[in-house]
Amino acid sequence: MKSMLLFIWGLLLVTTAETRVEIIPSLGYIELNESKVFVCAVEGAVQEMKWIHSSGKPIKEGEDERLQVEQAGKMVSKLVIRDAQLPDAGRYQCVCHFNESYTETAFVTVTIIQKPTFLNPKTYHEFLEGSDALVPCDVTGIPQPLVTWKRKGQDVMRTEDGRFLLTAQGLLIRGVRGSDQGLYRCEGRIVDRGEVHILDISVVVNDPPTARIREGEVNAMAGSGINVSLTCLVNGHPHPYINWTRNGDPVVAEPGRFGFNSDQSVLTIYAVEKTDEGQYTCIATNKMNSSSANVTLHVSANQTEEEVPSPHSTRHTAQAPDGQAAVVSILDGMEAQQAAQLAVLQRLAAQQEILARRVAEIGAEISRLTFLQSLSPPEKAQDSPASAVPPV
Repeated sequence: MKSMLLFIWGLLLVTTAETRVEIIPSLGYIELNESKVFVCAVEGAVQEMKWIHSSGKPIKEGEDERLQVEQAGKMVSKLVIRDAQLPDAGRYQCVCHFNESYTETAFVTVTIIQKPTFLNPKTYHEFLEGSDALVPCDVTGIPQPLVTWKRKGQDVMRTEDGRFLLTAQGLLIRGVRGSDQGLYRCEGRIVDRGEVHILDISVVVNDPPTARIREGEVNAMAGSGINVSLTCLVNGHPHPYINWTRNGDPVVAEPGRFGFNSDQSVLTIYAVEKTDEGQYTCIATNKMNSSSANVTLHVSANQTEEEVPSPHSTRHTAQAPDGQAAVVSILDGMEAQQAAQLAVLQRLAAQQEILARRVAEIGAEISRLTFLQSLSPPEKAQDSPASAVPPV
C-alpha cells in the first residue's frame, strides 16, 4: 500500500514538472474604450482550457460581443476585451485541465485606466473687471487626476492673494482685475503613473471706457498763429476708439486746421481763429460701452501790444469741474509776439515773391516786343530842306 502511494506521488510530480500555464501580458491595464488581447499559453498535454470572468462565471465563445474567447491551437487560448468599460475590471482566470486529477490556473488582474482628459476645453475667456471670474477646466481620468493651476510658472494657489479659489468647476478669481489678465495653465496629473496633461487658457479682463478732459474751459487768442491742443484721457480694455465733435459735428483731420496724434486722444487746432470757438467733445468707444467728455474753447480777438500777456505767464490754466488742472498747449505772450512777427515777415516775403514774378513777366514782354519790332522794315524818310545837299 505504501509503495502504491509513492508511485502516485511520483506521477504527480512528473506531471507538474512538465506543465506550465502563463497569461501574456501579465499586467492587465486597459485604456477606457480601448481593446486588449490576453493570451493563455500552456506547456504540457492539456486536455481543456477555459476562461473565468471576475464574477466567477465561465466566458463562453460568442456569448458576449465585447468579451470573446478564441482557441488558437491546442495549447493557446485568447481572451479579447473590446471597448473596455469600468465593469470589465477584475481578476480573470485561465483554467487548464491536464487530466482528471490535475488542474493548473493562471491569473491576470484587469484594471481600467484613463489618461487625464479635458472635457469641452476652451482656451479663451473674457470677463468684466470687478466680477467674479470662473475659468473652467474640467479634467477627467481614472483615477481622478489632481488639478493644479499655474501662471508664469508659479502655482496660483501659493500666492498671498486670497482671491484665487480652486473649485470643482475650475479656477475662481474673485473681483477680477486688469492685472489678472494673462495666460493660465491648467494641469491634470495622475501621480502614480506619471501622466500629465496641460491646457493653456487666455484670460482677458474687459473694462468699459472712461473719457476725461482735465480742463473744462480753454481761452485762446486769435490771429497770432497760436496752436491749441486738447487732450482726452482715456482708459478701458480693449483700448477705446476715439473721435471728436465740435458743437455736435464730427471733427476730421484737415491740413492747416485740425490734426490728431496716433490714437486721436490729442486734438490740435492750428492757428486758432474765432471760428474755431465752441464745445469740443471727446468720445471713447469699445465693445463694452462708450464714454464722452466736453471742453469749451473761447477764442478772443488779437490783443494789442499793451494787452500781450507777461512772458512770465507761460500757460493758460483752466479748472475742470473735478478740480484738476488743464492740459492745454497755448503759446506764452513772448512766443505769441514772435509768432505774429514771423507771420508778418512771411506775408512780406510772399508779396516780394509775387512782385519779382511780375517784374520778370514785364521784362519778358518788353523783350518780345523789341524782337518783333526788329523784324519790321524801316520807314522811308521824307525830303526836307535840310536834307537837300548840293553835290560837290
